[in-house]
Amino acid sequence: MENIAKKTLEELVTWDGIYASSAKGLEGSYYAFFGRDSAEVTNSILQAAKIEGNLQNNELLKRATKGLLKLTQWQGTHDDPQSGMQKGKFPHEVRTDSRFYTHLTTQRIKNGQKSWYVDPQDHFMKNWDSNDSTPFITSVLLRLHEEKMLDIKDEIVMRLRNALEWCIRNINEHKGFAGFSKNDDRHWDGLTNHSWKDSNKSYLLYNGEMPVHPIHDVLVNAHMWEALKRGAGFFSSIDPGFTQTLNFEAQALKTRFNDLENGFLIFDQDTSLYYFAEAKDGAGSRLTNISADPAMALSCYFNNESIIDNKYIPDVVKRVLMPDMFDAQAGVRTYSSLKGPYDEDGGYHRGPNTFWPFVSGRVGEGLNNFQFTKEALSVLTAMTQGVSKFGSCIELFLKNDQDYIRFKEPTSGQLSCTDQAWTAARLYYAAKYLHH
Repeated sequence: MENIAKKTLEELVTWDGIYASSAKGLEGSYYAFFGRDSAEVTNSILQAAKIEGNLQNNELLKRATKGLLKLTQWQGTHDDPQSGMQKGKFPHEVRTDSRFYTHLTTQRIKNGQKSWYVDPQDHFMKNWDSNDSTPFITSVLLRLHEEKMLDIKDEIVMRLRNALEWCIRNINEHKGFAGFSKNDDRHWDGLTNHSWKDSNKSYLLYNGEMPVHPIHDVLVNAHMWEALKRGAGFFSSIDPGFTQTLNFEAQALKTRFNDLENGFLIFDQDTSLYYFAEAKDGAGSRLTNISADPAMALSCYFNNESIIDNKYIPDVVKRVLMPDMFDAQAGVRTYSSLKGPYDEDGGYHRGPNTFWPFVSGRVGEGLNNFQFTKEALSVLTAMTQGVSKFGSCIELFLKNDQDYIRFKEPTSGQLSCTDQAWTAARLYYAAKYLHH
């Protein structure tokens, strides 16, 4: 699988940007530059290069770094409520080839639907409906800088400052937790949910009802915390006052995050373990369904610290490795196989047997960073075994008993992509980890 992963990355990681997937057939739906995906790919390649001890001579890492930087040129310059752009915010996606966005623009207008935004200046389709792209990109750029792979100065310094100011603004506007709202009142169309689980029914209350927006996602808040911490470290020699603000906001967010009454921390009665809710909604309800996202949050770290208090990390590790969450032949599920509710439309994000390979890759990175190396080995091995059943860098798959099934969207018939960049990047990372 390492060869397949590297071949896929060689195709999708370019000097001009990182494509989320290939342009093959229906799978070209994601043949574009995505902020979250680009950060995930670049970080995975960075982690793989660190294992090899080959950062300075790694051509793929150099391309990924340049590609990620190119994406930041489309950072929001001002607030535009009709498109979702905000000053300092990095985009969710940028589509530069009209062949791959007419179904979201011209075709939608013909069908009497809202069109997605096309910038009249460069004629690129742009969307800012991501709550995590901005902190994630910021953190990865700073990780690259810390590894001496990126010289941050001048314009990039300003982009990072604007991004961090946006992070603080978002937290403050959502009463202490990073959050996002639906775009029903906008002129231009977009996404209902702005996390990596961005399908319409990716968030459900325990009783199966739709939560009230805004949504405060557990993993998004982990990304925010890491960006604030790494930003404070970077700006300490440039602007001590800004550093003090960043450290204050990071610590305040962490304290709220680990609060049992009003934060994300929950006590799982079935296992007698502490874990974390996947989200909080606008009505104050916590979405307590057991998901992979709290374990993924361990991949957001700085100086061996996480937004999750150290005393809860062992419980998080135990919970995500229980059989309802972890399959030794497939990896980590997005949701527990024992607890609903699930999305009845096939479970693209929210299914009892849904596996996204990159999820296992992120869990593995977090486990390794906090010295759970044996557990990381198990997760990355399982992820590799699951993906190998398809012979490609598949976006996601379902596993029922011993059957491995390529996901098919029941309404459109669209199949899960076979050439997904972040799957390839996590396979590449896993290969280096497993053979180290």
